Amino acid sequence: MDDPRQILAAALSARQSGDLGSALTLGRRLAAVLPDEPAVHGFLGEVLTDLGDTREAMEAFVRATELAPSDAGLRRAAALLAVAAGRPEVAAGQLGVLAAMGEETPDDLANRADALAAAGKTETAIASYEKLLTHWPDSVDVMVALSSLLIQTRRSDEAEPLLRKALAINPDDVGALTNLSLVLLMRGEADAALALGRRAAALPTADVAALLALAKSEHRLGHAVAALEAAGRAESLAKPGDAYVADTTASMLTALGRVDEALERLRLALDTPQDIPPSIRSSVLGKLLFCLQYQPDLEPARMVDEARKWSRAAAEVVPLRPRAATSWDPGRRLKIGYVSADFREHACAYLIEPIIRHHDRSVVEVHCYAEVPVEDAVTRRIRADADHWLQTTGLDDATLVDAIRSDGIDVLVDLSGHTSDNRLLVFAHRPAPVQVATLIGYAATTGVAAFDCLLGDPYLTPPGCEEGFSEPIHRLPRIIAPFLPRGDWSEPASEAPADIVFACVSDPARVDGGTIALWERLLEAVPGSRILTKHNLFDDPAAREGWRQKLGAISGKVDVEGIPGGWAGNMDVYARSSVVLDPPRHSGGTSVLIPLWMGVPVVALSGRNSWQRTGATILANAGLPDLIARDEQEYVAIAARLATDRPRLDRLRRDLREQMRRSPVCDAPLVVGDIEAAYRSLWREACARYGS
Repeated sequence: MDDPRQILAAALSARQSGDLGSALTLGRRLAAVLPDEPAVHGFLGEVLTDLGDTREAMEAFVRATELAPSDAGLRRAAALLAVAAGRPEVAAGQLGVLAAMGEETPDDLANRADALAAAGKTETAIASYEKLLTHWPDSVDVMVALSSLLIQTRRSDEAEPLLRKALAINPDDVGALTNLSLVLLMRGEADAALALGRRAAALPTADVAALLALAKSEHRLGHAVAALEAAGRAESLAKPGDAYVADTTASMLTALGRVDEALERLRLALDTPQDIPPSIRSSVLGKLLFCLQYQPDLEPARMVDEARKWSRAAAEVVPLRPRAATSWDPGRRLKIGYVSADFREHACAYLIEPIIRHHDRSVVEVHCYAEVPVEDAVTRRIRADADHWLQTTGLDDATLVDAIRSDGIDVLVDLSGHTSDNRLLVFAHRPAPVQVATLIGYAATTGVAAFDCLLGDPYLTPPGCEEGFSEPIHRLPRIIAPFLPRGDWSEPASEAPADIVFACVSDPARVDGGTIALWERLLEAVPGSRILTKHNLFDDPAAREGWRQKLGAISGKVDVEGIPGGWAGNMDVYARSSVVLDPPRHSGGTSVLIPLWMGVPVVALSGRNSWQRTGATILANAGLPDLIARDEQEYVAIAARLATDRPRLDRLRRDLREQMRRSPVCDAPLVVGDIEAAYRSLWREACARYGS
């Protein structure tokens, strides 16, 4: 039976009778006889669709459109099957041709916008949704879809009016409530965001996105346990390994010290095939790296291996060629660009602000790229100290890259690492000829191949530590950054407290079971002593109770306090503390600097990873090297001996602030001069590399 008409008749009869296998066999036979007949490939596509083989059905319809390019029906069928087959880019292409043909209906436009969004063509999708609103101006679904992309591209100010209009039309639309909650949270209005999040989560149609938004608001307001409960509800609705769920849930678990569980979810998300934007994959990888810092026995080389996965995930970013510099003169005034989400009231600002303020403007020009949606008093001070300022919230990576290149930045410096709201994907584009990582906002290697070096110091990155970094290390001679204390902090207490109180003012996530065991040994070594832990996590009664249970046998000897009203109203903790304990498994920065400024000595242990040596570099530079332990036994011995040395404790109360002021720790002009010398050295290398 080689007559095409007979084959077609038999194929149609087989399909009509439900014999899809025979219909498929006959259809393929017909396609072999009439390979250039679009209707034959369309028939094959229909049979394959009936059989549930969406991928091959899509391919059949795509072939039919190639043979009949003006057939709008074939293109629509190919597009719908492409969506079902998980090929949104094919769907967008087919529907784009329909638009070019002038055959696009509003339904086609809606499908094209959805396909573009799913394919990651965000800017084109936004334009398509905006056009769709001219056809359907009161469509809440379109407004919500458009607002989601605007939020994703950091354009939340444009999303808000759309969402307000959507809620005026339908006050109980879950998507609109969820997205407006996210917009308000980004703007710093956490209470209002929480109210909307709770409304959305209480609706019968509450979905994963609504519950994650609620979790983020609860988390921002310090409701750690409630945040985790909301994230858990989202997890129960989502597919296993969902990246958005893992990205959010990991933050809540880490805050509660459940780092192993956070790592488990993040690894599952990374191992689960799913289409997610590069920014989400970058965030999940970054959170995994952040959590790995809470693994006390992690080998340095293992951290590098894990960190380098970030660059592989950003492989689609093609680095730019070095721009044509104004001049490859090694001695000219340099344009330095700082990129950070912490130009605000934040622990890192104590180190960032003095750098910006004390640069020598005769040798450098300072540009700040601020991922700060809500400015505060600290933001305004730093902004006033900078020569140029660009708020980057709302700018996608390509736009920010263009701005940096247009500004002619010579040395671009990252101050965030793998912390929240970082712009590391911008560095992957290499907008500046010299790019520098720091250990200010993030205490480990980044794994980002686009960095020319990482700034370290003799204690934080001692010789021999190179295996723990993907970046070449450029060692500053003293310390990586100066400390700027607040002017409204009180004077240190005149003498140490009568009772011996060891204090820990670090993030409780840094205190693991091994550290609690050390505390128990210390309490036994100093009879009658107590430990005071103070952190805003403990403002949450549920979290505070969970912490007490974690303390186990020593809970009766540990006082657990929150920070009601913020640290400004709780500085008396230092008058009540004899010695501050820097967590040996994960050292602190400001939780070491501020006690020293308040006249309270700190005991630290210098570990093998960079995030275990922050306290060591501070103490060494502050002239207190004898308070740095080499192992756990020495850590306990130093703390016990110091706590019972009343003359030294009183002397430190009296003299330590002035000692800090005279040391490199607080000598901003000295340390910033070291930093400028590093930039100059790196620039000379760039001139030799690119300028010849």
